[in-house]
Amino acid sequence: MSEELENITEKKATLLIGGKERELAFRFSAWQKIEEKFGNIQDVFSAVQKKPFTVLPELIYIGIIDKTGIKEADVLQFLDQYGLEDLKDILTTVKSAMVASQPKTKAGKSKNLKVAK
Repeated sequence: MSEELENITEKKATLLIGGKERELAFRFSAWQKIEEKFGNIQDVFSAVQKKPFTVLPELIYIGIIDKTGIKEADVLQFLDQYGLEDLKDILTTVKSAMVASQPKTKAGKSKNLKVAK
């Protein structure tokens, strides 16, 4: 696995795209775009299985926090350096970033959300 794909931490993944290290995180706005484009989470993973070469670059681009100076075509150029044998690692990286981006709190409640009793 390449060094770029090993940069997963608990809360983020980074990829070197457009000559800059880009943080990949799936926050609320990213999930909104994903839902709008693909439907529910099962639909996303189904779409990845059916059309990985189309869906994967879209997911990566959606998840990039700082898109300054890059376009979706830059994500494709980044992916062009990898072969088919790397597809599993790339998918694992994106999936890990999607899962890691979710806040981990007690009983699934947001730590910043107060519920009136």
